[in-house]
Amino acid sequence: MKVCPNCGAQCPDFQLFCQNCGTRLNTLPQEAVYTVTFRWLYERALDMYITVDDKERYGMKPPGSLVLRVSPGQHNFKIKFGTTKLGFKTEVTLLVSEDMVLDCIWRAGFWKNTLEVRDINGRIYSPDQQTF
Repeated sequence: MKVCPNCGAQCPDFQLFCQNCGTRLNTLPQEAVYTVTFRWLYERALDMYITVDDKERYGMKPPGSLVLRVSPGQHNFKIKFGTTKLGFKTEVTLLVSEDMVLDCIWRAGFWKNTLEVRDINGRIYSPDQQTF
């Protein structure tokens, strides 16, 4: 049995409209979707690739941005730039509950390079980079 969201009447599962008030019964609530925008700020770097939850891979060219639509919840983003064995990568696990804008920043150092992911308030989300 279905329950009418308008009047609370019990209706058989096969009905599309409430017999009591006429409200449509088969409307499913839409699942919320948020956008996570990655901005690649380093102009001279190689292309960047983002894998979401080990399933889908997206690419972008510098400088630029990539907007991903994801459902609410925890998601793992693997971020890599460079197409050779000398590339850099980092992983970010985010609890997505709103639209987010993240900056990907590559910092070259004499002994250490980092690929950081920060939000627009400057909070760092990613650990130190890994070279592979």
